[in-house]
Amino acid sequence: MIGAAVELSRATGKTEYLDNGQRTLNAALKRLTPTGLLPDERDGDGGLFKGILVRYMALLAEAGRQRPQITQFLRANAEAAWAHRNPQGMFGSNWGQDAVGETDLSTYLSGLMLMEGMARLEGK
Repeated sequence: MIGAAVELSRATGKTEYLDNGQRTLNAALKRLTPTGLLPDERDGDGGLFKGILVRYMALLAEAGRQRPQITQFLRANAEAAWAHRNPQGMFGSNWGQDAVGETDLSTYLSGLMLMEGMARLEGK
């Protein structure tokens, strides 16, 4: 929904789509992040959920919505994920705990998408 809102706004120039995306994001964060970090979605398709969400959060911020708040939220998640990588440098499904054992591709991609989003927002 957030990604669709950004793309519809780009295509039409109408900012009300961004308003919808912002409301959707606010509701998702309120429900999903009582600890300040996105939840453990486990492996498999669920492991990619966070990556998809953070990608569209970054796009919403780039479109001018809640950029400071989104950047701060993503930075906290990125710092946690980075600090808890396994010895091979892989991100786990729970960014607030040490990654142990093997990590599947979808889970690792979520961590990479998080880092990509932060790099885009911070201009690196």
